Amino acid sequence: IAHPYIIRIPEGYSVRSPEIDAAVQEEAPTETTKVTQLLRRLDTVRDL
Repeated sequence: IAHPYIIRIPEGYSVRSPEIDAAVQEEAPTETTKVTQLLRRLDTVRDL
């Protein structure tokens, strides 16, 4: 199919599946997760 917006992928070019990208995004810690972990650690220190 020839179209001005379609870019041909060279033969042998490795293309990652979208599932791999989705898994990486799910595993990456968010700012909210980081803050929650930090607050838990601060509570642990206070309990000492």
